Amino acid sequence: MATFLLVHGAWHQGSAWDLVRPLLTDAGHQVLTPTLDLGPGIGLADHVQALTEAIAATPEPATVVAHSYAGIPASLALAAAPARHLVLLDAWLTPAGSSMLDVAPEWFAGWCRDSAEGEPAMLPVPSMRTVGVAEEGPEAAWLAPQLVPHPFATFTDPAPAAYAPGSAELHAILCKPSKMPFTAFAEAAGATCHEIASGHDAMVTAPDALAALLLDIATR
Repeated sequence: MATFLLVHGAWHQGSAWDLVRPLLTDAGHQVLTPTLDLGPGIGLADHVQALTEAIAATPEPATVVAHSYAGIPASLALAAAPARHLVLLDAWLTPAGSSMLDVAPEWFAGWCRDSAEGEPAMLPVPSMRTVGVAEEGPEAAWLAPQLVPHPFATFTDPAPAAYAPGSAELHAILCKPSKMPFTAFAEAAGATCHEIASGHDAMVTAPDALAALLLDIATR
């Protein structure tokens, strides 16, 4: 039996994995889907600490699956809490001293800076197209009520260290086609890469294909 720790990306909550979870539990595996604290004033270090504790608390070395933004805090957490696998699902990685917006395409970084609201700043929920889900239809209707504003500081806080794989086997699941540099991040980190025909939120738009890939990775 494998233990999966599925970590949501920006604007999402643990419930984003609800279509994938039963496909893994029905195969006999344990699945944990924590929701990160997304309140005002939360920064990258808060998410790194939360994931360090969550990974350390798993009953055995876990297969950590980090979607999008979560690639950064999850990869940093592994410095103190070893895992069996780290799976980057269309995920960001940053070098030491750089933030997510430092390595993001300028069109996306500019949108984030222009959209941030309040003090401490929060990023409002973007268009469904931003996460690869059509604006209309059952997928959007299912996902929309779950999306929440995201603390902007997590995008601008520099990573205190670079990802060091340690004992974790590094994989990347890349959603295709994509406008984001996730393939470059994964290849630079030395990940074993897998492709899936899906929008960015593969756990919503392609849960069966995603679960099959995760089961293959975790049970090798």
